[in-house]
Amino acid sequence: MKESEENNLKILLNKGITILIIVMMVMSFTSLFAYQDSYASADVTAPVIDTASLSVDKTSAVSGDTVKLSVKVTDNVAVSYVEVVYTTPQTNKWSMIYLSYDSTTGYYEKSISVSDTTETGDWTIRMITATDTSENSVTYDGVSSLYGAHADLSKGTYNVSKQITETVSASDAVYDEKNHGASISGDSIDKSYYSVLYVGRNDTNYSSTTAPTNAGDYSAVFSLTSAGKKIYGLSGESVLSKDFSISKAIPIYSLPNDLTAVYGGKLSDVDLPDNFSWMDGSTDVGDAGTKYFKASYNPDTRNYETVSDIDIRL
Repeated sequence: MKESEENNLKILLNKGITILIIVMMVMSFTSLFAYQDSYASADVTAPVIDTASLSVDKTSAVSGDTVKLSVKVTDNVAVSYVEVVYTTPQTNKWSMIYLSYDSTTGYYEKSISVSDTTETGDWTIRMITATDTSENSVTYDGVSSLYGAHADLSKGTYNVSKQITETVSASDAVYDEKNHGASISGDSIDKSYYSVLYVGRNDTNYSSTTAPTNAGDYSAVFSLTSAGKKIYGLSGESVLSKDFSISKAIPIYSLPNDLTAVYGGKLSDVDLPDNFSWMDGSTDVGDAGTKYFKASYNPDTRNYETVSDIDIRL
């Protein structure tokens, strides 16, 4: 009886071990299949950036403006964030911004504020990266293929320029043998980046960087140099001008004295001092005696008005 019980116990023990092995095998296969199912359903797909949709709502901006950058990004699960790196125009550094999803437009967008401290020039996109909630990401490089596939990201470029507040002042003058020019004032641009050229208007023939002295009509033209345009992000002519005139002066003269004429002669026979001339040289001087005849005076016809009807005594 004792031997029989021992045999039964052994049989039960063997059955228990067999059942335990079977259970462990089933659990192992179940875990393996669960792992395989989990692996098969894992998100390994990166977001899609539609670079053709990249845009800014304005390509030129000044202090106080806002530039809205937009791009369409999609993912098979969910986009975590969209990052854009701009290259600054003056210091050539990187400036990073993050875009937010706009459910109304379906685009990822960012409103970029432009202030007085914003570097002037062209802000260009170096790269754009989109990452999903599974840490899958894609990057496009707008310059090379160093940080990702090269792509044309120029549609995201915008130019920041300095808002010019300078004004040119010039006053009309009367000829006085001195130079008369114009001045530029304002604090938005360093004046050393301006060059000035004086040009004649109407019938005045003049072109010089030196302010004029002679009577005439002029324009003072202030132009921003190439270096200035680059620093302040300006293009085109970038010219400020002001018209002014220098009028002819009224000459001062002294009457000639001790002039004599010959009886029966004409005024043209009587020599006058320099810059004087008889109004009518064909006039007879007439009989002997003191008489007065009309003359004119002009020392420089370009810069002085002619004084007429001056009574000259003979």
